[in-house]
Amino acid sequence: MKKYIYFWGCQVPARFPFIEKATRMVLDKLGVTAMDVDGFTCCPERYMAQSMGGDTWLLTAIRNLALAESAGGDTLITPCNGCYATFRSAAREFKINAPLATKINQALGAYNLRYEGRIKIRHVLEFFADDLGADTIGRKLEKPLWGMNIAVHYGCHLLRTGETVGFDDPQSPTKFETLIRALGANNMDYSSKLLCCGESLGRGAEPKQAQNMARQKLMELHNLGADAICVSCPACFLQYDTQQFLLQRQGDGFDIPIFHYTELLGLALGLEPVELGINMHRIKPDDFLDKWRERSQNVDLVGKYFDMDALKRCHACQACENDCPAALNIADFNPQEIIAQVLAGNIDELLSLPAIWNCLECHTCVELCPQRFGMEQVFTVLKQLAVDNKTLPDTLKSMLDTFGATSKLGQPQATLRKRLNLPKAKANGVEEWKQLLEGVTDPRVTDPKVTDPKVTDPKVTDPKVNDPKVFDLD
Repeated sequence: MKKYIYFWGCQVPARFPFIEKATRMVLDKLGVTAMDVDGFTCCPERYMAQSMGGDTWLLTAIRNLALAESAGGDTLITPCNGCYATFRSAAREFKINAPLATKINQALGAYNLRYEGRIKIRHVLEFFADDLGADTIGRKLEKPLWGMNIAVHYGCHLLRTGETVGFDDPQSPTKFETLIRALGANNMDYSSKLLCCGESLGRGAEPKQAQNMARQKLMELHNLGADAICVSCPACFLQYDTQQFLLQRQGDGFDIPIFHYTELLGLALGLEPVELGINMHRIKPDDFLDKWRERSQNVDLVGKYFDMDALKRCHACQACENDCPAALNIADFNPQEIIAQVLAGNIDELLSLPAIWNCLECHTCVELCPQRFGMEQVFTVLKQLAVDNKTLPDTLKSMLDTFGATSKLGQPQATLRKRLNLPKAKANGVEEWKQLLEGVTDPRVTDPKVTDPKVTDPKVTDPKVNDPKVFDLD
């Protein structure tokens, strides 16, 4: 059993205890037990401590790590980018500078401490992404954030320098976005994503410039229609939550709630906003929560047509994403985005989109699916609903009208057959066929709520398929 130790740093307990609360609650909800240790000081923040000169920065950081090791910790977990970068940098410096390492351990020895470099240093995002895994998180959700547009802000010290912290590719990171998608939300791509928040300017001589840097990102995301900004650092939270509040007082029309990732994860795990302390934010998330609840109701309606658990697994898997022939040849056709819209409850909007007819039902995804599912099933149901809703393309409507009137998609041409010395075409069985349909009508077209796969799809002959939903992966 691994022993996890919390390191909260300074700002989380002092100014943002709701981030601490959310982190404790989500780890507990995910079955992870962590402990607190007496004696921790500031990490310390490199921006401030290195200005003091000498070995203050490194000695303070290594002392904290030595305390964690002396408590028997295997992994130190922090929700703060600054603390994470400090400890990663200090551990690296200790490792490559043997004379300094000896000097520090000699000083620590007077207090019965010694740093061996055994303890792993994990940002809480790193723990979620690498130790638990986004798929594990996705399976634990009770109230996913389907359809919510979330913009991530990494923050400088989570990524840079890459050779020191090693969290992700500092130029093209993906882990944070993956964790957002694991919550069911739409990750927003935007040009200023990797820019520094500028919070440190507010503590120096340029508070106005700190506000200007915040405004830059807020303006872009306001124009893009972001529902929220998700951060991984208390300093970044302070910058966008507080500066946005001040900008509102100056007349700027920004109203984008700021969340630490653990808070959004807590909501998706079914924890109540008040219990998480989200009401303590300066930018109140009321509109965000109202929109989320409304979308959740829409998602409940989607359950009439789809097995939501199967649909969630399909969206999380994406194993066939790069194998769909239509997606490979149609630049703006993204099957996974359409599945995300289904999960978000936006079925009415999808039924009028020509894109749902881009699925060729070639069965490539079915053949490759590790869960024996295949995303084409989603498109089959959407097409059936579009037919029932009379929102199909004109060409397909014409084909269906012909089929309904003649039982065929085209009639044999007598003159062509004669020219090729083919026998006269036999009469079709249209009348008998129509009588048959009057008694047994395809429930997929007339009533999409009827979703027993044994009834709706005559191709399904496996007697093990007995789930009364459209999809069953088991």
